[in-house]
Amino acid sequence: MSKTILSQCNTFLTHSLIDQTSLNFLESVYSTQHVRSIPNLGRFQFLAAGKAIKAERPILLGRPFDQAKKDASDALRKPPPGAAAAAAG
Repeated sequence: MSKTILSQCNTFLTHSLIDQTSLNFLESVYSTQHVRSIPNLGRFQFLAAGKAIKAERPILLGRPFDQAKKDASDALRKPPPGAAAAAAG
């Protein structure tokens, strides 16, 4: 997603990343201390800040792993039954 769209939404949900260009951009959103913590965020953790977040400062949020969502996502990656035969035909 482009930085322009994110800025227009004025709400940021930032998962762990190490790309320096993105981290530099996020320094205009979060404090330097928050930006330093981003590469260390755990799986399913994220910083949230902006108009949609009812907090004065960025907050650390997380969500639990959901096996049903993973299974559904894995199923979407599989070709539909008969797709290989149709492609060969």
